[in-house]
Amino acid sequence: MLRSQNPPMSPAQFESRLRYDLSLQQLARAVADSAIAPRAVAQRLSGLESQKREVAEARIPAQQFLAEVKIDEAKLKAYYDANQAEFRTPDRVRAEYVVLSAELLARQEPVTEAELKSAYEARAAQYRVDEQRRASHILVKSREEADKLLADLKKSPARFDELAMQHSQDPGSAAKGGDLGWFGHGMMVKPFDDAVFKLKPNDLQIVQSEFGYHVVRLTGIQSGKSRPLEEVRKELGEELARQKGARKFAEAAENFSNLVYEQSDSLKPAAERFKLPVQSTGWIGKSASQELGALDNPKLLAALFSQDSIKNKRNTDAIEVGPSTLVAARVVEYQPAAQRSFEQVSGEIADLLRRREAAALAEKDGAAKLEQLRKGGDAGRTVSRRDAQGLPAEVLRRIVAADVSKLPAYLGMPLPEAGYLLVRVSKVIEAEAKPAEQQAADASRASQLFGTAQYDAYVSSLRSRADIDISSANLERK
Repeated sequence: MLRSQNPPMSPAQFESRLRYDLSLQQLARAVADSAIAPRAVAQRLSGLESQKREVAEARIPAQQFLAEVKIDEAKLKAYYDANQAEFRTPDRVRAEYVVLSAELLARQEPVTEAELKSAYEARAAQYRVDEQRRASHILVKSREEADKLLADLKKSPARFDELAMQHSQDPGSAAKGGDLGWFGHGMMVKPFDDAVFKLKPNDLQIVQSEFGYHVVRLTGIQSGKSRPLEEVRKELGEELARQKGARKFAEAAENFSNLVYEQSDSLKPAAERFKLPVQSTGWIGKSASQELGALDNPKLLAALFSQDSIKNKRNTDAIEVGPSTLVAARVVEYQPAAQRSFEQVSGEIADLLRRREAAALAEKDGAAKLEQLRKGGDAGRTVSRRDAQGLPAEVLRRIVAADVSKLPAYLGMPLPEAGYLLVRVSKVIEAEAKPAEQQAADASRASQLFGTAQYDAYVSSLRSRADIDISSANLERK
């Protein structure tokens, strides 16, 4: 599998990389763990997370101003000249590829009935369900209490639930009339377990254990049985298929990798050898967000867009893109990056500039109408850091950061290319007291935040003292 890395790695290189990664993790953990979050700060952070704010909104959509916007060709051309990078199409390829996976190999050779029966018989003990018993008990501290309860129950067996609720020291079962539910042999403490599995239904007995004295009644027996083949057929078949696929994949992976490497001018030999379909893509880019399926892997895309793949149309190495899944691909057609002409994009630019101008008009109108919101109105909804109620993240950030020392508070903010938003914060609702468990969880989260901040500060201090030159040109070089 080391050869499937891009670039391929030797065992020594892999070991060095792993040692480096582990050292880096240890350093980050050591620095972060040294941070201490003051209790007051943790409590304040927790309170702010749960604090709610009652808000009302008024939106001024940019769309209503579109008709007023006029964009002349000079503006279009000026925008095109200043932003030509926006109108470059990246280099792209059409590719074909083959996928070798344990799942595909398993489907080629389905599990037979004979294999199912053989595996079922070999796992007979696994599908055996042991005898289960159900019992109720009343736990008390002394033998005298137990004897008295036993005598009462022999006179009035129907009072067991009532007496358990009144006298049992086991809070888990007392509320249920002493019922312990179904359990198998060995699941209870030994004296109790031994006694229950000797009783007959509705028998009563006193048993002493480390917890005290139990007045026990056996309420049910489920005999042991084996799950039939039909009941376990699906899960057993799926497990056998996974095992068979994993075994075949382990046998085929090296041969597949060698074949796509040695016969690098075509994927057909590998596809025919392993009975795999050769699949094709439409035009795809190296980093654009797109549905790539099996090709959605950074190493595979980097290999596909390498000079060797593009110029010589050679197969990529077989690259592991997931557990027990190898993919090899090759370029069928390549289009280099190109600049779209002004004529091709002038319509797009016009739409963009009209939306921007309309948003600016909406912002201007919104600022003028802020007084409208100050006149009042009903509160719309309650929001918090944990419950945004559908608000965009930036809008929520502005609301929870607003100065609420004097209420109501008013905010105005542009919505990029969408209009202008006016917000009134009319009430602040402080967080309710939290249980101890939640307070502990909040304190732990605060410590993590402090740890992350401390590590970031440590890295920043190292960076400020280091003599580093970054060549942007080299980073952009293809």
